[in-house]
Amino acid sequence: MLTNGYLRAAIAAPALVLVVAGSLGLSLVGCSGSKALTGAALDAHLEGRLKAFQDAMNGDDVEPVVAFFTDDAELSPDGNQTMSGTASVRALMSQSMQQVSNFVLSPREGTESDGEYEQRGRYLGDTGSIEGISGGFRLTWRETEEGEWRIARLAWTQED
Repeated sequence: MLTNGYLRAAIAAPALVLVVAGSLGLSLVGCSGSKALTGAALDAHLEGRLKAFQDAMNGDDVEPVVAFFTDDAELSPDGNQTMSGTASVRALMSQSMQQVSNFVLSPREGTESDGEYEQRGRYLGDTGSIEGISGGFRLTWRETEEGEWRIARLAWTQED
C-alpha cells in the first residue's frame, strides 16, 4: 500500500513527464515517429521538415542534406532526366549547394495520399548574378517504417 507521500509522487511523476514532453514539443502517442499525425498537424510537421531541409541546403556539408532523402529517392532537375539513389542525390545536391546560396523554399500547397505527402511551391536562390535563380518545385515526402518523413521525389523547374 502506498502512503500519502508515495501516492502523490506516483501520481505527480507521470504528470511531470507529460508536462516536460509537451513543453519540448514531443508526442508520447506514436513515439516511434509521426504515424499519428494527420491533417493540420501533418501539414505543420512537414512545413517544419521543409524548413530544416532548406537550412541544410544553406549549410556547408552535403551529408545533412542527403539524410533527408530516401535511399531510392528520385530527382528531376528542370523536368529533364530522372536520377535516383543516394549517390545521385549526393552529387546533385553538392553541386547545387556550391552554385546557389540563400536558398529559400516557399510551399504553396500540400496534399496527403497513401503514406506520401506532396508539397508544391516556389524556390529562390542567389547564384552570384543579379537575377539569381527561381522557379517551381514539387517535393514528395514518404513516411518510413519508423514513422519518419523523408524526401522520395524532388522535381524543379525554372518556370512556375
